[in-house]
Amino acid sequence: MRGIFQYEVYVFDAGRWSLHSRYPGAQRLDAMNDAVTTEQITGHPAKVVRDTYYPEDNRNEEITAYLGPKAKRMQALNSTRGRKALTRAGGPVHGAGLVRTAATHPSRRRPRDQKSTRLLSTVRLIVQSAGR
Repeated sequence: MRGIFQYEVYVFDAGRWSLHSRYPGAQRLDAMNDAVTTEQITGHPAKVVRDTYYPEDNRNEEITAYLGPKAKRMQALNSTRGRKALTRAGGPVHGAGLVRTAATHPSRRRPRDQKSTRLLSTVRLIVQSAGR
């Protein structure tokens, strides 16, 4: 089963990925170069997605073929593993020291987290007493 594929260049702007351009399957390198150039010119993260269409099944498959350096940093900062990996590697991407938040540091829990734990304990106590 052969698929028809094309490459799409996306740019992250205003909180979402927007389609910048499309290239036929034979122009993979052109799509990659366009993503690199676009990221350098605009300053916004860019990526290339390989979109494959399978006509027999009438389905699409999308695979990220290229993720620019800014997009990788953004993705790493959005995941908790990425934050830990960046802080262990010598600081965050922006170079402002260690990234620590109240939620990640155990001695600095937010009162909101403690309230939800108390509420959960109270609900459990009520359910247990009702079941007896």
